[in-house]
Amino acid sequence: MSRSSKQPSMWAQTWGLIRPYFWESPQRFSALVLIGAVLGLSVFSSWWQARLVGWTGAKTNALQSKNSEQFYALLPDFFWLALVFIVALVMTFYLTEVLEIRWRRWFTRKLLARWFEHRAFYQLELMRNMPDQAAPDNPDQRIHEDVQKFVKMSCDLARGFTLSLAMLVSFGWVLVGVDDGADLHIGGQAINIPGFMLWVALLYCGAGTLVTYWLGKALKRMNFELQRREAHFRYHMARVRDNAEAIALDRAQEVEHFQLDNKLNALLESKYALVKRETRLTWFTNFFNNLSALFPYLVLAERYFGGHISMGTLAEVSMAFGIVQGALSWFISNFTTLAEWRASAQRLAELEAALQRTGDASELTHEAVDSHVAVEGLELRLPAGQVLLRDVAARINAGCNVLIGGPSGSGKSTLLRALSGIWPFAKGHVSLPGNVMFIPQQPYFPEGRLRDALAYPSRAENYSDAQLAEALELAGLPALQARLDDFEAWQSLLSGGERQRLAAARVLLKQPAWVIADEASSALDNASEARVYEALTQMAKRNGGAVISVAHRDSVRKYHDQVWQIEPQRHGLDLRPME
Repeated sequence: MSRSSKQPSMWAQTWGLIRPYFWESPQRFSALVLIGAVLGLSVFSSWWQARLVGWTGAKTNALQSKNSEQFYALLPDFFWLALVFIVALVMTFYLTEVLEIRWRRWFTRKLLARWFEHRAFYQLELMRNMPDQAAPDNPDQRIHEDVQKFVKMSCDLARGFTLSLAMLVSFGWVLVGVDDGADLHIGGQAINIPGFMLWVALLYCGAGTLVTYWLGKALKRMNFELQRREAHFRYHMARVRDNAEAIALDRAQEVEHFQLDNKLNALLESKYALVKRETRLTWFTNFFNNLSALFPYLVLAERYFGGHISMGTLAEVSMAFGIVQGALSWFISNFTTLAEWRASAQRLAELEAALQRTGDASELTHEAVDSHVAVEGLELRLPAGQVLLRDVAARINAGCNVLIGGPSGSGKSTLLRALSGIWPFAKGHVSLPGNVMFIPQQPYFPEGRLRDALAYPSRAENYSDAQLAEALELAGLPALQARLDDFEAWQSLLSGGERQRLAAARVLLKQPAWVIADEASSALDNASEARVYEALTQMAKRNGGAVISVAHRDSVRKYHDQVWQIEPQRHGLDLRPME
């Protein structure tokens, strides 16, 4: 999982996010039809709006000449012109929203699938401790918020750019058609410049675009930093919520408040810097846009007062100039949106690149067997590269319960992770029965019904109420038997000991032959520990397997037949019979 030294350009990364849906997904045909319909309706709307502008010129001339017959004759045309225009706008809006929903659903599902594939969600967290890896922060926020932003902004920007381009062509043609040009006097000779107002619009907006780019070029970087700090602030608050009891018992609320306040200050400093930069840009864009309303009148006033053009022509040219100017100013008007869009694209591209670096990268092979657990040539490393175990070979036969011992930090839990196949920094060979369950140090229980938390990750419907109640009884939780249908946040509602007993009940419900437990009784009293371990060892013996435990408590030793003692000094493992 090494990081490539050569990174693709930002635009290549952005195209890499867009292309899969429209060219490679099963929905590509309907997606292309939808985007084609949206862009086609945008072009049609701009062309139809040019007809409305022509109607406005004719109406203005009728009013100026006080020709009531011509004015009233034009009114029916307005209603059907406006009706068609409104229908086109509404259909464009609806189809754009449909496209956004479908694209977001496909994109989010794709990232979620890759996030869970090969347990990438776990590997991304491990990558944070690797010196040669750029682990993306807050992948959950990127999948949820950045996908929504990227999809919406991509559709809006594509539609807006196409509409601006179509308006430029349609109304540029209007300008050329109604403007007979201007005379430029050089050396006593008058040279007529056709489409003079179109050239004026091009020069005016070209200058505005250059100034806008100069004022706002830092916005993409600043938006990226702001989104990162927003995510960190949100993540820290979620950690406070998830660890509320520990923080309260430690009387650590002032520390957490201080840390959150610092993150809030950093967030707001970033926001303030962004606002200052956007304010500078807003000064210019507002001045530019307001001047645009007056600019064509300043240019055409002399020709109008000289009788060279009519009021209707002046109105038509002014409207067409405003629309052409708006089309040419697309970059100016959307610079802030483009900066946010590129920031979201970069965050998603980073996440996709990190997900591509995850996968089954370990050199550890696994073999499914029936009656034993074994490791051969096993080497375990930490994410930063330190070796925990080297060239270890050991075997556990059915009926032989094993306790894994060693100092804290020597790699006991990491050895269990390697046995389970989730630890990527390992090599060697592992033989493991298929009928095995692991009990982690911190068991997870989803919010919902107790029966779902007990059966997790299986479906609760696979077990009868009698089976669920019996498992709770064996684990020493008879008081919970009447609460199977209670909907609670069990992870925070239950005490540490209750969570460990519920994790044991989950195993006793599913009746595996082999159990691999990591500090499964560290929060239990002696009586509860004895009850749980007796139930687990009897189940394993009955089903033809064994129990493998990591534990520091001496009270657990009597339930095991052998010790695997990790020796950190020589990165090895000693097999000792239980004394």
